[in-house]
Amino acid sequence: MPQPFKGDWIADPEALSKRPKLGLHVGIIASLWSHMEYGLASLIANILNVDAAIASKMYLPVKSEAARLSIIEAIAKENLNAEMRSEFNKLRIKIRNTGAERDRVVHGIWALPISKPDSLVLVDVSKMSAHFAALVSHSAKGVKGTKPNDWEKVLSARREQFDSLLEYTENDFLQIESRINDRRIEVGEFSSKVIQGFVKR
Repeated sequence: MPQPFKGDWIADPEALSKRPKLGLHVGIIASLWSHMEYGLASLIANILNVDAAIASKMYLPVKSEAARLSIIEAIAKENLNAEMRSEFNKLRIKIRNTGAERDRVVHGIWALPISKPDSLVLVDVSKMSAHFAALVSHSAKGVKGTKPNDWEKVLSARREQFDSLLEYTENDFLQIESRINDRRIEVGEFSSKVIQGFVKR
């Protein structure tokens, strides 16, 4: 599990290529998740059976993972028996949690920890942006326009940014890959049960 990072770091757009052994895992995680998403699309097709083509047109254009899971949940509610719905709801929660891990890895800003050549630091984009916005706002007001607590807002945003830093080692990436692969297999197994006839007919 990634650990909070305290230390010096450089936010470098080429951080992943400068630590290629680690950077490779970001691509692997993205690819594994795409395979998992294909499994979800196949699951919808198997649930709806003769209406599979309609399901594809409805599901595939949706980019939000939360929205996709909501679509599948609605389809499952209408078409699966109670036992299978319960099983799917448990699986959906696991997919959502693993998806959050994937989102952090794929959409975060990667930085180089200066004293640790075998790890990468993940910077929370929203907190980094909030810190920058606070600085810009403070500077734009000028000395005469600032209020006593304005600088404290800048410092608070800076603290939040640094407190959210996470250090990733190769083992952390491998664990995420393993969890995504587990979800992919579980989706496939659940889809197989659907094919076997555990649906409302």
